[in-house]
Amino acid sequence: CIQSFENSNAVLLTSISLDGLAKEGTCAMISSALKLPARLVRNLADVVHMKTLGNPLFVRTLLASMVDDQSLSYSFMTRRWMWDSKAIKLAPLPENIAIILTQKLRRMPREVQEALSIAACFGLVVDKECLKILSESSEFGGLLPHLDYAAQSGIVADHGSNYVFTHDLVQKAAYDLIPEESLDKTHFSLGLQIITPYSNERSTDELQLTSTTFIAIEQIIASRCREIPNPTFRAPLADFLVKAGERSIEMADFPLALKYITYGLDFLGGDEAWGSNFRLSLRLHEAACLACYLNVMPRQVMTFVGKIMENTDSFVDRIKAFYVLTKTLASLGKIKEAVEKIFHILEQLGEEIPNDITPDSIMFVMESTKQLLSRFSRE
Repeated sequence: CIQSFENSNAVLLTSISLDGLAKEGTCAMISSALKLPARLVRNLADVVHMKTLGNPLFVRTLLASMVDDQSLSYSFMTRRWMWDSKAIKLAPLPENIAIILTQKLRRMPREVQEALSIAACFGLVVDKECLKILSESSEFGGLLPHLDYAAQSGIVADHGSNYVFTHDLVQKAAYDLIPEESLDKTHFSLGLQIITPYSNERSTDELQLTSTTFIAIEQIIASRCREIPNPTFRAPLADFLVKAGERSIEMADFPLALKYITYGLDFLGGDEAWGSNFRLSLRLHEAACLACYLNVMPRQVMTFVGKIMENTDSFVDRIKAFYVLTKTLASLGKIKEAVEKIFHILEQLGEEIPNDITPDSIMFVMESTKQLLSRFSRE
């Protein structure tokens, strides 16, 4: 309708650009709406102004949504409006406000846009510890000041140890600033820069999993890279991944565990790594056996067990694979094969298994067990 007036010579139109209210204006508006002095609503006004950029319509929309979710409510005991500033600060933005912020993001200085695009690679929540590590590198230096500038503009919120994008639409807009052909390289570079300080330990036994290393691993996996150009990083990274896989198994996240472990095998070099890094390769294959069993993938269990048998000679190196194999056979209903495998393992451990089991032999074992138990108290 407005466009038709603009195209008409019969009507003279004047465009007026309206900026948002200043903080004082937002404070005055909320003070009037809640019938409270400005000094009492100032902390609420600061949060609302940051989220709405002072747009009066958005201020009203946000106040209404706060009443709906009860982060802003009237107290009959105190006879005044009460609010939870922390909950309001953490609450997501309404979508229409997010669209305005997205447009504002695209008008920000180039350096700030680049910093926001890097932060967006980590998702909605960005760990400051990772950003500090990146800021020390030549490739990603100077991130923090630019993100502080973005926080003052309402694009992200500073939550102490994290920056948080104010809406998923804003995060997506920042992420889309990275050319598609550069995404994989960017994710890989971020992960490698973060994990490098941890991989400079003297031995893989000293490498420790932290929330920061988990973030780095996720970045490298997000790059969809299956090979590490620098061979010095292969063993440390594979060690991180097998530890992450074992930790995920402990937390019952079996699909994630299998993802970490298979990436670890690829990074280490697959079958070729048995000769150059036997212990780590064995540990990865043992973890892969267990992860496949827990994900109900019996065929893959057999494949990894077979690789362990092909590349090991010691019974000690094979014991964990035998354990998973017997459990897999039992789960498939192959009880006879599972029992035979258990008897084979016991024989390897020096236990004598009688060929013919008679009632007398059973009674003998039971009496022997009873005598052993009699040495212990009931507790």
